[in-house]
Order: sequence, then structure tokens, then C-alpha cells
Amino acid sequence: MSIDKKQPVKETGIMFSTVMVQAYQQGLKTVTRRTWGLEKINKEPDKWRYLYTAYTEKRKDIKLYCFEHLDYPYKILRIKCPYGGKGDVLRVKETWYYYGGDEYLYQQIPENVVYKADKGEYRVQIDHWRPSIFMFRWASRYFLPLIADPIPERLQNITPEDAADEGAELMPPGELREESLTASQIVFAGYWDSINGKKYPWSMNPWEWPLRFERFEGATQKCNEESLREWTDDCIFKKRKACQATEESFQKAVRGWRVYCQGKSDIGDIGGVPTDCPIFQCQVNRDWSF
Repeated sequence: MSIDKKQPVKETGIMFSTVMVQAYQQGLKTVTRRTWGLEKINKEPDKWRYLYTAYTEKRKDIKLYCFEHLDYPYKILRIKCPYGGKGDVLRVKETWYYYGGDEYLYQQIPENVVYKADKGEYRVQIDHWRPSIFMFRWASRYFLPLIADPIPERLQNITPEDAADEGAELMPPGELREESLTASQIVFAGYWDSINGKKYPWSMNPWEWPLRFERFEGATQKCNEESLREWTDDCIFKKRKACQATEESFQKAVRGWRVYCQGKSDIGDIGGVPTDCPIFQCQVNRDWSF
């Protein structure tokens, strides 16, 4: 949603990948999760629990999110969300290009800005896009008012609906996770790790801020869980079968092959493995449970 850029509210720049900008444009993204401001908590995420929201003594409009240390019940940590609260604004920073090159940026003409998320024909050949981190305010086109206060939560507590609202339908297929996860959660978990995996991976289950905003004006699409499942089925199936080939199952296959091949000779093989040995058969049948 676009708003008056002169509106006197807290405004925070936030980087969106090209895929996430496209998800927002199609009405598939209405929430984004960020860890900025929770660094102290995420040093030991399992040692803290969220208690309540308080206010500063001087200003009642500034909220403090209170956490309690599980080993030291009287140790309370109060954190202010760097993104603000309901009514404050996220200024989207995305990959872009300015016609004429960097030497003409001083002109600050929004009409000369091209956005990578808008796939189309450009007036010139674009060989080098400017990273989103270097987007100026005058070049930004999306200003997203928060529609709710961000209450901190653990990453793995994300619901299938929230994962879908993150724009999962446009994310690349994710790595296989627990069987209890839905398609949208699997895809979101993989995409999260592709961005945050080095510092705050999914397996760490860090604390994060869920930042919610309105759906893009004019967009009516919503993530379809069934179609997303069909889209990721092939990738998930292959990863699941690969994971099933555990060390124990493999050792069983090797032992079975050795027993089977004892005393045999002139056995036809494909790729060095006898066609009628247990290892070859389980590869054909995609079944390691023998």
C-alpha cells in the first residue's frame, strides 16, 4: 500500500528480494519476519520466553517487549522493536537501476528508476543492477503501514497460513523438513535458510518479529496450498527418498549384496552393480526398507 511520504510516522527501510517484491505485487505477501533487535535473545533463544508488552515512563506510545530468562526468573530484558508498531511504516528497498547510470543519480527523478521485479523491456541494456541496500528514499515506491503491533515469536511456530502469506508460492522449493510441516512451511523454511541460514537457521528456531501489512492494492490472489503442494511434490519426493537411505539401511544393503553374490560369477550388471542384487533392486523400486 502506498501512503503519503510526508506522513509524520516512524519509517524504517527494509530490504525485499526480487521474488518477495513480486509476491507482494501479486497479493501473495502480507507479512515478513525479521530478527533485527533480537540479537541478545537469539544468542540463547531457548533460554528466554516472552512475557508481555510494557510502555516507557515518559512516552506511552513507545512499547517495550519484555522477556524473562528461564534460568534466572528475575532477569527481565526489555526490548524496543526497531520497526515500530501499528501505524508505522516499512519502506521497501529493492534491486533497481537508474537510467543514465550512477553519475546522474543527483537528478533524483523517480521516473528514471527501473525495478528488477518488473520484468519488461527496458530502454537500454542493463548489465549491472544496484543492490537494494543502496536504494534511496526518493527511489522507493512501496511504503507499507503496519496493521498490527509485532509480537515476537519463535520462527518454527509459524502457521501454514502465515507461511503462505510470506509469499511461499513464489519461493523456490525448500529442503525436506519434518513430515508434520505443510508445503508452504517447507518452502518457507528453505527460503529462510537461503537468506538467514548462516546466522539464524531454521533449526535454531530463533525469535523474530512478524511484521504485517495490507495486501497490495488491487491484488486478489492468495496462496493455494493444494497447488503449492503439487508444485513441490517432485522435489520433496526426491529429497525424502534420499533421506531414507540412512547409514543403517545402506549397511544392510551392503551386507545383503555380499551374501547374495558369494559364490556367484558372470552376473550381469549395470553401472558395476549386479542387476539382480538387493542394492540394484532397491534403487529401482526406491525402497531401502528390506
